[in-house]
Amino acid sequence: MNEVISLILSLISLSTSASCDLDSDGKGDFSHIEDHKAIVEINGQKIFESPPELKVVEIFCEDIDLDGQNEIALSLWKHGRFGNSLPFWIKENEDTYKMHLFLYKYKNGTLKPYWHSSDLARQNLKLIPIKGGFIAIERLYDSLTFSISFPVWKNFGFEILKQYNLF
Repeated sequence: MNEVISLILSLISLSTSASCDLDSDGKGDFSHIEDHKAIVEINGQKIFESPPELKVVEIFCEDIDLDGQNEIALSLWKHGRFGNSLPFWIKENEDTYKMHLFLYKYKNGTLKPYWHSSDLARQNLKLIPIKGGFIAIERLYDSLTFSISFPVWKNFGFEILKQYNLF
């Protein structure tokens, strides 16, 4: 079993750069991770840098919501289950340190937050972008239970189409 886990982990390489057309000018725009910060450039000009309190580990660019415009997706670690805006039924943010998925859209010369997840139930090990979603290789935070999930964009969030537990 340890050999299988080691093999899976050795095959996983995180996407630390991405290129796609964000501003619809027909040219590829460049995004990358530097010291756990996401940096997005359009025509060689930096238009976005993620806040230092986020530890970005993976970045990709894809038309997640199928609206014809590419989004930037960040897989990251951060403190707190939610952001600054808590759901009305939550009185206090939990101080957990877990993974989140953040999506950004290009608008008026900059990247704007589009959708930010609460903390994820599983740790993303690798995200593979596909039109309308991604394939996620994941594991439970405190165990060696691995899974492959197929989340797709539905309305204003993700729905898991399929999830396969590996062991």
